[in-house]
Amino acid sequence: MPTTDLRILAAGSLRAFLTEHAAAEGGAYELMFGPAGLLRERIESGEACDLFLSANMTHPRALAARAGAMAIPFARNRLVAVARGEVGLRPNNFLERLVAPETRLGTSTPVVDPSGDYAVTMFAKAETLHTGAGEALRRKARHLVGGRDPAVVPEGRNAVAHFLTEGAADIFLSYWSGARSLAGAFDVVDPPPELMVIADYGLLVMAPATARGTAAAAFADSLLAERGQARLVAHGFEKKGSTSS
Repeated sequence: MPTTDLRILAAGSLRAFLTEHAAAEGGAYELMFGPAGLLRERIESGEACDLFLSANMTHPRALAARAGAMAIPFARNRLVAVARGEVGLRPNNFLERLVAPETRLGTSTPVVDPSGDYAVTMFAKAETLHTGAGEALRRKARHLVGGRDPAVVPEGRNAVAHFLTEGAADIFLSYWSGARSLAGAFDVVDPPPELMVIADYGLLVMAPATARGTAAAAFADSLLAERGQARLVAHGFEKKGSTSS
């Protein structure tokens, strides 16, 4: 290990998993979490980063192209809908309920947060099913998290649960890894297959080929190893390259 903490910038959806994984692996780590697009901007502006973990492949690939390195997929996730019970959301009325004028739809922020980009991908799929549906969803989507100036969420409160409870949204598009814990209080619904969106997570070792680089590569390897993949699955992710059910 390097003499100072290995600095890891990671997508916010990885917080619970990565905190547990780092503790289990041992060593000294400085973990920083946030929307992957904003983290990429910080790295491009010169912020130190030994290992970058993103909720998509786009951001690590962009950084890799500049560094002459290679971005590696390490996990998968999927987009689901978390809904207030009175909405009556089900897979067989999924698009109808999302498009309904009275339904308030919450998402993360596109461009700066991959979750928001995945929501836009779902909207594009909706457009192929029903002309105008995708545009209607893009217009009505409220970007409540993941932006440059996100709405305030009480400390310790799940953001999706907060916005649904407070009425900022009736349906929120979220990763399964984070949404699964809300199933007791809200309806957590998988979209029908034609609207399913899979999230591929990628990593990039950014530390130079020194002791820090060796340590960063070793930690990256631990994510790809069976123990890391098993912990990811335990936190609601899927193994890299797996096929979503």
